Formats: sequence, C-alpha cells, structure tokens
Amino acid sequence: MDISNQAAPKSDLQSAQETNCFQAIKAAVKLQKVGKGLGEDAKAQKLAFQHWIEAIDPRHRYGHNLHIYFDEWCRSHTDQPFFYWLDVGDGKGVNIDECPRSRLLQDCIIYLGPKERECYEYIIVEGELMHKQTGHLLDANEEVTGFKWIFVMSTSGKLYAGEKKKGRFHHSSFLAGGATLAAGRLAAERGSLKSISAYSGHYRPTDANLSIFLAFLQNSGVKLDKVQVTFCTEYQSYDANSSACEGKTRLRTESEQPSAMNPMIALQQSPKQCRLSTEETQGSLKNNQSVDSKSKNSADDEVQDKSAMI
Repeated sequence: MDISNQAAPKSDLQSAQETNCFQAIKAAVKLQKVGKGLGEDAKAQKLAFQHWIEAIDPRHRYGHNLHIYFDEWCRSHTDQPFFYWLDVGDGKGVNIDECPRSRLLQDCIIYLGPKERECYEYIIVEGELMHKQTGHLLDANEEVTGFKWIFVMSTSGKLYAGEKKKGRFHHSSFLAGGATLAAGRLAAERGSLKSISAYSGHYRPTDANLSIFLAFLQNSGVKLDKVQVTFCTEYQSYDANSSACEGKTRLRTESEQPSAMNPMIALQQSPKQCRLSTEETQGSLKNNQSVDSKSKNSADDEVQDKSAMI
C-alpha cells in the first residue's frame, strides 16, 4: 500500500486543540455580528486583525501582545496552527523581550456578558449623559479619575462608557469583541459632554464613524457647539503601542498589510500553508488582472477599429 501521500496521524491532544481552535473561530465570527449584524449595517466596524486574535483566544490575551507572538509564528517553519504552537507546541517555550511570557499571560482583556454590560450603559436625558441603572450623571475626567474614558456605540444604538485599564479593559470589552458603529474617547462633567475623539486601537474608527456618533448625540438632544471634537485625521502624534489612526499619515507595517486570504483560515493553518495559500491567491489575482487587462485592450482596439470605420 502506498503511504507516501498519507498524513501522519494526529495525537489526541493536537486533535482536541484544533477542535477547540475551530470552535473558537466560529464563536468569534458569531460575536462579530452582535446587534443588527454586519450584513445589515455596512458601516459597522469589526475588530482590527490583531485584536481578532484576542477575541478568538479563550483567555482573551491582549491582542497587541498576541500579535508579537503571531509575527514570530509567521517567521517559524512549524507545521502547527498558531494557538497550538503558542500554548502546547513548539512555541510554548518562546519568550520575546518585547513582550515576555509573563506579560502575555497576565494581560487578559475582560469581555463583558449581557448582564455585566448593562452596568456600563448610558442614556441621554435632556441632553445629558446619564447612567441607565443608577441615574447618575456621567463624570468622565481623566485628571480626576486618573483613567482615560472610552466608549462604544453598538449597532443597535446603545451607548456604553467606562474607564480604560490597559491590559484589562479596552474598547473590545464592552461588546465582547462585537461590531460597533462608533468607538473612541470622551470626557464629561456632570453629564455635560466636553470632548469626543475617534481613538480606538481595537476598532480603528474612521471619521465617518465619528460623524455617525455625532449625529446620534445631536438627534438625542446633546448640544455640540461647546464640545471639543477630534476626528481621526486631526491627530498630530502616533502612539506606537496602538494601531489607531492617530497621526495624519502612517505607513502600514509588514504585519499590518492586508492579506489576500481570510485571516480566520490563516489561524488554523501552519505558516507554510499560509504562505502557499497566499501565493496561490495572489497568483490567481494576478492572472485575473492580466485577463482583465487583455480584455480591456481588446475592447479598446475594437473601439479604435470602429472609430476608424466611421
């Protein structure tokens, strides 16, 4: 019997790990459709790729840290899927100076459930931001609390706000990694909104997303004439620890370049399989572009021929 093309049998541990990874990926795809769902609202913002990894991870380790190890996995020659490699496989002993293992394990992001989420919901009453459960007016002042205040607006139009705690509580916490219509930072004093900015490394909101939020506030009775509004394109500096669009212009790093293949599929494959799949996809795209170019040239020639006949 020819066994040259048969794959080596998988261990029970590896099979269980891959099953868990597959289930986590299905759950992550589902959670990205929270609220009205991405299919029904084209303006909804999904998590940036490095934070998709965070959402898929059962421990929800901080996406920025995970991505450092993801890059190392991409450079390796392992045949193991990413999470298997990281936790039980060849990468289990890898320790990177930029993000030691201790920090990778320590920085786990809180993902709120439906009931927990209610504790962070705010409503607008007579133009002021009020905590839905307690009726307290929002006081969100970094100088007083020592924390930056962050917010998201769900695809169903609900507003959630709270203190950012790096490595513990981020924009992805509110909706457990689900899609948003807007995300950023805010400041308020006794319910009166003082400032809003389009800053979120997890969701990378656009100016259009912030405009949607401003329209929501205005339609709800908030007076915006004295509110300091900072759009994404107005930031003057770039925070190297964040992937938000802070800074007028910034080139993407190699790891941020858009992939021609589905990133969820990439996480189930080995780096070698990813490279082969990407090369095949890119080759197909190039062939399609070549065919399109030839078709266009043929059409142009036909037009020229017809012009000469007129």
